[in-house]
Amino acid sequence: PGGGGTAGDGPCLMDELPDDTIVRMCGFLGSMELAVLRGVSRRLRRTAACPSLWQRVTVPDGAPSLQAALRAIPASVAGRVVIALRPGVYVDGQRDEPRQQGRPARQGIVVHRLVSIEPCAPGDKVTLRSARGDVVTFGQGSQGSRILGCRVQADLFAAHALVVRAPDVRIAACELVARGRASYGIVFAFKGGPGAVEGCTIHECGGGGVLCAHDVGPVDISDSQIADNLWSGVSLFSGASAELRGCTVSGNRGYGVLRARDAALVLGADCDLERNEQGRVHSQLSVVL
Repeated sequence: PGGGGTAGDGPCLMDELPDDTIVRMCGFLGSMELAVLRGVSRRLRRTAACPSLWQRVTVPDGAPSLQAALRAIPASVAGRVVIALRPGVYVDGQRDEPRQQGRPARQGIVVHRLVSIEPCAPGDKVTLRSARGDVVTFGQGSQGSRILGCRVQADLFAAHALVVRAPDVRIAACELVARGRASYGIVFAFKGGPGAVEGCTIHECGGGGVLCAHDVGPVDISDSQIADNLWSGVSLFSGASAELRGCTVSGNRGYGVLRARDAALVLGADCDLERNEQGRVHSQLSVVL
């Protein structure tokens, strides 16, 4: 009544609010809602990317899948973002089986930024799987990321549970299984720089437990059990380096550790490498899979 104007004719009241008030309001929104809000205006694109809003993303509450959470995080957020997963089985990043509407999801989880993937609360059971290929790949841009307390399971031929293509990635308190032939629990495939495996169980792999590709390392493997794999527990390609501390590497059908002659290996006195079918440690000119 009176004036015949529309809502779009007058000034936007949000323009009168200070940035910190808008940020506090944004704190009540989920990650996907923030991503939509950032497309409304230049100012909201900036304020909705405030790092305090992106310290933690919960799946599936704030984002429907792990991949959606990764895509929603603004590129301007420089710090580590915690992606917290509710209990359940995540297939290609989506909890439970993906709905078969059109073509099913066919890509594993690919990480290109600094994140920590972990359960919402200690003791929550989270399993990550893939419908095809490697389950989780830490790619370019993920340096310093970590994955904590998850079970990661690959089931297909030559599909690995974790592939690490960036240095300084930490894998802790995880159970890693890769049941397909020629499949590894963890493949480290970057040039130089550190990597870490702590308190993990790596077993039932149709290849080996841990593979360090050419010139990878140093990789620190501590307090972990690497057992009952079809090939060797740990394989080191030419130029790779690794240190094992407090580990049990046993029940593997190959060696405890198979390494190229120029690969650097440090074995702590507290490591148990007995009961592997081919022996404890074997060096050869090159590692052939």
